[in-house]
Amino acid sequence: MNGKASFLKFFFDSGKFSDSTLTGHIVDLFPAIVYVYDADSGRIRYVNKRFHEFFGSTPNHIADALQVVHPEDIATVEAALTNLHSLEENDSHTYMNRVHMGDGVWKTFRTQAYVLQKRPDGKASAILFISKDVSEEMRHQQETDAFHEILDDTEDLLQFGSWTIDAGTRAMTWSNGMVRLLGYSSHDVAEVFPLNTYLQHVTPEYRERISKIVDHCLGHNENFEAEYVVRAKSGIHKIVFTKAKYIAEGEGGRLIGITRDITALRNFETEQARNIRELNRSNRELEEFAYVASHDLQEPIRKISMFCDRLKGKLAGTVDPEAEIFLERIKVASSGMRELVDNLLEYSRANRGSHSFTSVDLGKVFSHVLSDLELKISESKSTVNVIGAWPIIDGVETEIRQVFTNLLGNAIKFRKQGQPAVVRIQCSSITANEKRKHNLDSGQSYFRMDFIDNGIGFETHDAYKIFEIFQRLHSKTAYPGSGIGLSICKKIVENHKGIIFANSSPGHGSTFTVILPENHF
Repeated sequence: MNGKASFLKFFFDSGKFSDSTLTGHIVDLFPAIVYVYDADSGRIRYVNKRFHEFFGSTPNHIADALQVVHPEDIATVEAALTNLHSLEENDSHTYMNRVHMGDGVWKTFRTQAYVLQKRPDGKASAILFISKDVSEEMRHQQETDAFHEILDDTEDLLQFGSWTIDAGTRAMTWSNGMVRLLGYSSHDVAEVFPLNTYLQHVTPEYRERISKIVDHCLGHNENFEAEYVVRAKSGIHKIVFTKAKYIAEGEGGRLIGITRDITALRNFETEQARNIRELNRSNRELEEFAYVASHDLQEPIRKISMFCDRLKGKLAGTVDPEAEIFLERIKVASSGMRELVDNLLEYSRANRGSHSFTSVDLGKVFSHVLSDLELKISESKSTVNVIGAWPIIDGVETEIRQVFTNLLGNAIKFRKQGQPAVVRIQCSSITANEKRKHNLDSGQSYFRMDFIDNGIGFETHDAYKIFEIFQRLHSKTAYPGSGIGLSICKKIVENHKGIIFANSSPGHGSTFTVILPENHF
């Protein structure tokens, strides 16, 4: 029996209690509802002031009091009244029930009942009840239980556990997550146990180092992080990462920390690194094969073209027209093959990338491109206009020149029949919104170049297809080419940490956009 209850019971047992005397006023000051129940008559013979504050009126009979008890809890209260008859003189019985406070509000009370008087047959005749409103306490407990449940689910989901180590006793406690991490059940582990119990799970090659780290942090009030291997109860080895913080508490303190199972993560990283090495090796072999094969094809193609010209000259006037057509087709085919091989070599070089970045004035680069394409522009009566200022960026001049040559050359080649090409190149800095839209580095400066033409255009769904190697939207007869040019552009732009994309619609021209960073770190 606690001190407050003993104090009250003393007053009521003494027979000197009166609700109008000092003792009554003292009872009214208690932060709980106090009432006395006469078991013989079933009536309530005394209530303190706190009772009136909660319920407003005094019930005459216990049945009246039961009317405000939650229907689901009436059986609990009745059982408590029955059980009180078996109590010894100084024993008590505690129970909880919900009580209606009006306006649909229910509060939970914890009640302690004491036998004040007994009849000759041993049954209680007078019972003292002390009831305390524990609604807030219950709400906080429910919130705490819910929090611990969520924390336990989170530990299970993320495969980590939390723990504490007392600086003075070196005693350790585990959460359910730690218990699961080391392969135990909650029944296998004590609430508190020596630190050494955990250290025995650390594999021998790490045990001494982890032990020294923990001792140092406990002795010097420091935090620590460590990655090591533990052996679970089943014998399985797990790679774990521990992060701990020292909390000072008076003259002592404790380490609190979390330990996470990162075995799957480390295995994935190892497998990923192995796959990347294998992929890089395979890519190098493919690039070397493409380069060697393309390079070695140059000579036989050159000889085919050369001997075809010699044969045509030697047999001039002695072969029929059909044979001359065949010879001409061989020459055209070998010329196309040479162009294809040249483009494959360029693609292979672009795929290898380049790291010789220097400051490049894109205005000067474009001037060289205009000079290279001067004849095509003149013959097609095309016009080229630049809007905005060309930027200066870090890049590889020869590669950027190749990109501009391909884009401007395509704008001229894919013009509408009977119409000259009109090409506009718009240069500008991109905004923060554009960076977010294209997933670009927010801390880097980028420049945008739009190559806009009035050509034949293409379907929107082909905008990605045209950048794939050997993909063509038109026949070689109508628009000759190898189908590699835009693939090379894409590789070069990507090597410069930029992006390239296209927008178009049939008959309404096309816009090819190149976005390049100002610097290449």
